[in-house]
Amino acid sequence: MTTDPPAPVLVVEDDPGIAELERGRLEDAGYRVVVADTAAAAEALVRAGPVALVLLDNRLPGGVDGLEFYSRLRAAGFDPPVILVTGFSDEGTVIRALRAGVRDFVTKSIEYLDYLPEAVGRVLGQVSTERRLAESEALFRDLADNAPMLVWLAGPDGRRTYFNRVWLAFTGRSMAEELGDGWSGCVHPDDRPQSVAEYQAAVAGRRPVNLEYRLRRADGAYRWVIDTGIPRVSEGGEFRGYVGSVLDITDRRLAEEARRRAEVQFRRVWERSHDGMRLTDESGVIRRVNDAYCRIVGLPREELEGRPLTAVYAPDQRPLLLADHAGRFATRSDAPPYTKDRTLHDGRKVQLDSSYAFIDPPGQPPLLLSVVRDITAQTALERQFRQAQKMEVVGRLAGGVAHDFNNLLTVINGFCELALDLLGPDDPASEMVQEARRSGDRATDLTRQLLALSRQQVLSPKVLDLNGVIRDASRMLRRLIGEDVALETHLDPGLRAVKADPGQLEQVVMNLAVNARDAMPTGGKLTVETRNADLGSGFDRSGPYVVLRVTDTGTGMTPEVRERIFDPFFTTKEAGKGTGLGLATVYGIVTQAGGHVAVDTAVGRGTTFEVYLPASDEAQHGGKTDPVPRDGVRGTETVLLAEDDEAVRGFARRVLAAAGYTVLEAADAEAVASLCKTHPGPVHLLVTDVVMPGLGGRELAARVAAVRPGVRVLYLSGYTPDAVLRHGVEQAAAVFLQKPFTPGVLTAKVREVLDADRGAAGG
Repeated sequence: MTTDPPAPVLVVEDDPGIAELERGRLEDAGYRVVVADTAAAAEALVRAGPVALVLLDNRLPGGVDGLEFYSRLRAAGFDPPVILVTGFSDEGTVIRALRAGVRDFVTKSIEYLDYLPEAVGRVLGQVSTERRLAESEALFRDLADNAPMLVWLAGPDGRRTYFNRVWLAFTGRSMAEELGDGWSGCVHPDDRPQSVAEYQAAVAGRRPVNLEYRLRRADGAYRWVIDTGIPRVSEGGEFRGYVGSVLDITDRRLAEEARRRAEVQFRRVWERSHDGMRLTDESGVIRRVNDAYCRIVGLPREELEGRPLTAVYAPDQRPLLLADHAGRFATRSDAPPYTKDRTLHDGRKVQLDSSYAFIDPPGQPPLLLSVVRDITAQTALERQFRQAQKMEVVGRLAGGVAHDFNNLLTVINGFCELALDLLGPDDPASEMVQEARRSGDRATDLTRQLLALSRQQVLSPKVLDLNGVIRDASRMLRRLIGEDVALETHLDPGLRAVKADPGQLEQVVMNLAVNARDAMPTGGKLTVETRNADLGSGFDRSGPYVVLRVTDTGTGMTPEVRERIFDPFFTTKEAGKGTGLGLATVYGIVTQAGGHVAVDTAVGRGTTFEVYLPASDEAQHGGKTDPVPRDGVRGTETVLLAEDDEAVRGFARRVLAAAGYTVLEAADAEAVASLCKTHPGPVHLLVTDVVMPGLGGRELAARVAAVRPGVRVLYLSGYTPDAVLRHGVEQAAAVFLQKPFTPGVLTAKVREVLDADRGAAGG
């Protein structure tokens, strides 16, 4: 591969001798030289090819001035570097030469040939440097115009000398508008004073420029930018200005602002959340917790942060927790929420609803965020709610069964009583009727349990001493539990009074004792205790309570059995050995009385039942009611009997008629209304079932009273869903008779109602 020879030095000299001397000296210095002795010849050579430099005599043949010749070349588009050679130098010539663009000049003298090569070399070096600089600057501008960022140049005074196309497109302004200090006109007015001051300070100190301001875009929107300038310094260390670039950081600032807001919100959620939050590193060390987490686990922040997460839990749970934690970091998988039973460091058993997620703090190892909620109390409430729902459904069924059963028992037991009155004690049938009567009594007890289960039993609450109920039941309890079970009682002498049905309280004690006896088949100890308690706001009903505590040393219960002990008809006994109503009845009675039942049990540790009953500050009454005479009393008044059950109605009519009363029968409300209108005589008493087809007993009584003012009313029912009667029996006891009833009880109650308030007249 050949290379073109270097461009020659053109010597323009009309004196052949001088021309040869100059040629010889320059060729000796390594330059290629061509010679022209006239201006025309010189111009032809310049036009013919590249000339590295022109060594131009100031005086050319024909009176041509060398500088004029050079001006003519430049006008023609040629601008080779020129060294002017003159026979003499004066200030005027030098000024003319410099203005014409001459690079250098030499004066013909004895020694000028000696430094001529040096002068040529110096000028050619300058030209080469300028060419490289021009090429470099052209390359820079080409790169800058195609760069994706905004680029600018500034001189030593800081005034900007160049902006690339990206800058001009961004601002929508021309180069002329931006040059110098014009660029600052696009800076936001609020940012301009500080930005300009910082820029001028950097220029004065020859320091790098680093500005952050809002720059107006062509569409008028302001964008946040970072403006950086790097000082330009020559090889000799001379400061020549700056090369700078501008980056749009609006999106980054928005992202940073969003991150800051998110961090503030996270901190707010972190500190105010009712859920416990914990950050744990890969080694299982707790890095951060919030106040809610401290409350849940019962440890202060300083005893948690920086310690292993296993410190929160009981020792037997720690290995599994560590393995689970390591597995999460190994898979880096987030877990859906789940619920676990945990034992804490202090032995507390809690149910925790937990979820996990990994977070990656900038420049830090990943952390595991755990969100924990203590749902122990919530689960207990849900369990109670489910139990209440089950009891409600089963209770409705049991109440309906008990109602129908009580109608049957009214007839069965009633006619047994009538039959016994007709039979003599020596009659062989008397014993059979008595056995039937005893079976009816047992069936009556069963219906009472069903009504207690359904919470539809008619209550006769009295303010009484629970200790007295237990003492009265103690003798029966000892026979009930057997000789192999020791009975201990610890009764608080300062026990508060309670308001409850004494018969139901006795049933609660008996049922709990029977349950305890069955849990101790080989004997043991049964302890019955009473005490006062004050429940705080964390309970459904706060305030003073009386607590009945029944503890056995029996087999205890599994958690599965514990969950179902209050379910109606649930029993662990073999078929035929239990009804499954004992504890369900306790639950129904206590709930109806406004209390609740707590159970503590474990297999091999026995069982403790605690019955909480609201304390009463009313004056106490006796716990027993006066017995009703068997024979009752007679009367001659007119009784309107409204009962939809034909058998019950027939039995009651027979009993009342036998006692001397005039009885008007009605199976429904229409029949009652007809009798009230058509019967010519007075109606002294309305005996009506509470639940009648199409119209309740209370509404029926109101209609009868409207037609027959002053009529008295006696209500009958196997159960009553009527809130007034169910919860206000002390006020309504004189006008209500619970099924099943005997002939004597019926006639006595009728007489009692008729004799009350004798000032009222029958209608």
